[in-house]
Amino acid sequence: MTQSTQQERFKYMREEILNLTQAQLAEKLKVKQPTVADIESGRKQKIDTNILYKLVLDYLINTEWLLFGTGDITKIDTMERHQFNEATECNKNIIPIPFYSAKAAAGKGTTLHNAPKEDVLYFDERWLKNILGVNPKNLHLIMTKGDSMDSGFNTKSDIKDGDLLLVDTSVLDGNNKVFVILINNSELRVKRLIKKLDGTLIVISDNSKYPQEVYEPDNVEIEIKVIGKVVWNGSKENI
Repeated sequence: MTQSTQQERFKYMREEILNLTQAQLAEKLKVKQPTVADIESGRKQKIDTNILYKLVLDYLINTEWLLFGTGDITKIDTMERHQFNEATECNKNIIPIPFYSAKAAAGKGTTLHNAPKEDVLYFDERWLKNILGVNPKNLHLIMTKGDSMDSGFNTKSDIKDGDLLLVDTSVLDGNNKVFVILINNSELRVKRLIKKLDGTLIVISDNSKYPQEVYEPDNVEIEIKVIGKVVWNGSKENI
């Protein structure tokens, strides 16, 4: 059976490699069955990061094969072909992006009691550079907590509780864009920012029930450091 498209490869993986029904795979991936059906039909063009991560972690599926049709279907195939040589198993296009355990609050702010623990998630460098147009060296991942950046209208710009955000630390300004910020060196937040010509900073929540916060440039009680711009949201809701 030839798998020329992403949806065909996903269906082949489910039926021939994992031997699962759509409902069974959805349960194991902790998503709804229509999500699996939409991937296989092509209605859903982008496979969410949390789904890819579960497939790699639980079943050793090679995401390069699943997304692009190149390489081995599973990491087991790769390890057998290279006699478990980790040096040759790694694909040069798949790179690690730092993932920090501290959550950026879409709300009142998350206090950093200790330095956040760092892990990594793997992304295809070609996708980062050619689709997102970002330099992988400037990226890190962080999760969100709270609902202040959720408009309630299910738009693509909504940031929901538990979403995974890709942050470009080289971009520190831009009006009406979403940034991760650090307040008084202790609270992480994700907010939309507007900076006026006089230096006044307006911190905006996309959820209308949260009021805007206005900080004058001579306010010595509040120190706001911009960590980076949010360039991608791996929300399970963006389907």
